[in-house]
Amino acid sequence: MALEEILDVERLKKYLDLIIKRNAKKQNLIGWVLAKDIQRRKLLEIGDKYSSAMTQAILLESVCKKIPIFIEPGQIFAGTEEDAFSASYALINPAFRIESFQGYNDEMAFYDDVKSDDKIADVEVTKQMVEDNRKFWSRHPFVVKIRDIYKETGNQTKEAVYFVERVTGHTIPGFEEALEKVHESKEVAGYLLAEVAKNTGLLEGIPVVYGGGDQSMQAVGNGVIKPRILSSTIGTGGQLFITLEKFTYDPKLRIHSFCHAIPNTYHLQGRFFPQDYL
Repeated sequence: MALEEILDVERLKKYLDLIIKRNAKKQNLIGWVLAKDIQRRKLLEIGDKYSSAMTQAILLESVCKKIPIFIEPGQIFAGTEEDAFSASYALINPAFRIESFQGYNDEMAFYDDVKSDDKIADVEVTKQMVEDNRKFWSRHPFVVKIRDIYKETGNQTKEAVYFVERVTGHTIPGFEEALEKVHESKEVAGYLLAEVAKNTGLLEGIPVVYGGGDQSMQAVGNGVIKPRILSSTIGTGGQLFITLEKFTYDPKLRIHSFCHAIPNTYHLQGRFFPQDYL
């Protein structure tokens, strides 16, 4: 398919409409407003006397006590996301305009589509409840931070967007030039400098590779580079790690499957964080 077809505004708008309709059928917006209202009241009650992780766990617990919630394994890390639903809904915001990017990643987007005066779990979700939560959560540090990030991103990229649109007629530019080249973990990034060697006690000139994820690298350090060896890391959370020669995955997505830092190998990873279990 030609690049011109991929970047065609009308074609993108058509796909966006399909995504919006599909997601609208799946999402229970009044249920989420009720969940956010329960969290809002609990947050006003407890204030900031707990850590961020503990606060999230308490808020999730307060919701689960009042309405039934099922979180699919592998969908989100329960209790660790600030607001996974709002963040994901913001990306399929029906008010989003692809021509101008107006409404992009609006964390408050789903409140516009809530049909109030309906009941869930014997609680009426009123217009007042919707507005109270919109105002409260719009001032939440997480929402403000995301809003600032995308505002700054827009300021940094609008000139490129305008230039590409004027030259090519397309509104969606590519940002590949701003990204670093992706390298394999085993590839050599450079060689250890004399000053660094002196400060660390390592040999000058030894190769320095690009490395990998935290658990992959601790596994390499622990010698977990072949099958049938399992490491258990206990700290703030817990990790179980095992190396595989062939890629496999859990169909129920209860265990993470990744490429290992070792060439042509993979790993399974189980994790535990206290805030996941209430």
